[in-house]
Amino acid sequence: MFPIVLMAATFVMLAGYQTYFVLRRRRLQNQTWEQLISKIQPVDFSQLQKVAKSYLESGKDHHHVQPADMWIMLGQEQGLARLRNNAEVMLDLAVYAERWNFHEGRVIADFMRRDSVRLRTALREIEASFANESRTTQLHLHLQEISSAYSAMRQRLLALYENANAGRLPQLQAAL
Repeated sequence: MFPIVLMAATFVMLAGYQTYFVLRRRRLQNQTWEQLISKIQPVDFSQLQKVAKSYLESGKDHHHVQPADMWIMLGQEQGLARLRNNAEVMLDLAVYAERWNFHEGRVIADFMRRDSVRLRTALREIEASFANESRTTQLHLHLQEISSAYSAMRQRLLALYENANAGRLPQLQAAL
C-alpha cells in the first residue's frame, strides 16, 4: 500500500511542477520585454560583487569579508528579497531571448536555472535559520553562494543579450 501512495504523491508533485512551469511560460509569452525589465529591482552590484569575490577567490591574499558585513552589503532581508525577485526576472529574460537566438538562449537559460537553484537553496537555508532563531555558522557561506550565483546569472544574461540582441543590451545593463 505504501509504494502506491508514494508513487501517487510523486506523480501529483511532478504534475504540479509541470503545471507551474507551463503556466509560467504562458504568462511570459504575454509579457513584453519592457514589462519584464520594469520588474527588476535595484541592487548594489558593486557590494554584491565584493561578497561573491570573497567566495570565488579563496586563498591567502583574498579579501575576507565578515558575515555581518556581508549581511549589510547584500541589503539584509530586503536585499535578499530583491535578489530572489531579480533572479526570477533574469530567468524570464533569458527565456525571452530564445525568441531571437533559440539555441544559445536555451543553453544559457539552463545554466541560469542551475544558478537559480543554488541561489534559492541558500536563501531557504538562511530563512530557515532565521525562522528557528538559530543563526547558522554557515551564514557566510550561504550569503556567498547567493552572491556568486546571482553574479553568474547576471553575467550569463548580459553575454546572451550581447550575442542575441545587442540593441537591448544598454537598457538591460542599466536595469541590472
